[in-house]
Amino acid sequence: MIAPVREVRRLLAAVQYFTRVPVPGWVGHDQALLDDAVRYLPAVGLLVGAAGAAVLVGVAAVASMPVAVSASLIATALLTGAFHEDGLADTADGLGGAADAVRAMQIMKDSRIGTYGAMALVLALLFKFATLSSMPVRTAAMALIAAHAVSRLAAVAIMATLPYVRESDDSRSKPLVRSVSGIAFAVALITGLCAVAPRGRRGRSGERAVRGGLAAQAAPPAKGVHGRLSGCRAAGRRVPVLRGLRGVAMSARVVLVRHTRPAVPPGICYGRTDLELAASWRADIAACLATVPAATRVLSSPAQRCRTLARALGRRDGVPVQVDDRLQELDFGRWEGRSWSEIPREDVDRWAADLLDYAPGAGESLRMLWARVQRWRQDVLDGREESLVVVSHHGPIRALVAQSTRQPPERMFTLKVPWGGVLWVDLPGGAP
Repeated sequence: MIAPVREVRRLLAAVQYFTRVPVPGWVGHDQALLDDAVRYLPAVGLLVGAAGAAVLVGVAAVASMPVAVSASLIATALLTGAFHEDGLADTADGLGGAADAVRAMQIMKDSRIGTYGAMALVLALLFKFATLSSMPVRTAAMALIAAHAVSRLAAVAIMATLPYVRESDDSRSKPLVRSVSGIAFAVALITGLCAVAPRGRRGRSGERAVRGGLAAQAAPPAKGVHGRLSGCRAAGRRVPVLRGLRGVAMSARVVLVRHTRPAVPPGICYGRTDLELAASWRADIAACLATVPAATRVLSSPAQRCRTLARALGRRDGVPVQVDDRLQELDFGRWEGRSWSEIPREDVDRWAADLLDYAPGAGESLRMLWARVQRWRQDVLDGREESLVVVSHHGPIRALVAQSTRQPPERMFTLKVPWGGVLWVDLPGGAP
């Protein structure tokens, strides 16, 4: 048999034995095939874990995290026919209800479930539910995939290194695999370890972006302003762009989320204008939800581009959404909704010359925005909030990040946050 076809047959044989997924009839079923198929047991775990992760992410986009985890557990149990849960219950009954090894073997072979088995199932499922529910959606999805693969790798390792306890023909597990070859174990080991391979330097680079971005010298104000003009390009230092940062060690965690992409043509000046979201808003929000951890409280700007995302977070985590006007974007006054090319250049130059205190379009200055956000921080935060998610705009988020590191207002301009960007910051209440 051609090697690729043989390997596909082995993989499908593993799927056939360890899941309820139907496979083509030509795969067949015999002892020699099962001996060869055990190498793909961790691969089956990857498939089952990926299916559970897909259900979790999909449901989390429209419901709370506990509901998503519950749906994921149901999906994986249906896929495997509760094969492993049955084994756990048998093991708990045998080890907990017998005084000697012979009696333990008899209990494990009994198809009925006892007190120890029932308790083991309940406690294991509760622990899994609580653990996954406490994680961000993306982390929980990755944990599901890794756990399903690594747990099956552990089973292969046991079969490869330990003899069967029961050598008789009535053993329930003996017919599964008679031996595990070195090649089969190597394939299983590589597959299983792939699920937990480190993801490189993303986490460390993200942390450096947060800390280094605010510690860097601020770009000249004129460049920050003129960089927004249609057809102009900001010169000088390239500021860091933060995307879904994780792992930043903070004492009082507040999660800042920028709204997803709005429906606005390029080159339009907008701040307080209540824009609708782009046509891709559903996919954008789903992607954003995957990076935001579970919240106990959600606060939002009143703009609909923020409230739509905040409501999705509230539904997912089963918490109310509080709207606060102080989380609004900068008010550009008469400039709102106009093309940057239509705004008199001398007005833009005045703003560039006095970036913090000039009120563009007779609206609001950046120093006024800074003070507004600072009052919000002093009124709302008590220093004990650990699961607060704030959905706001580029201006307020940049001000809050600068305040979190006790930087002056000028340092706001060193930070850029993409649409749907997520930042973890230490944001204590009180005056800076």
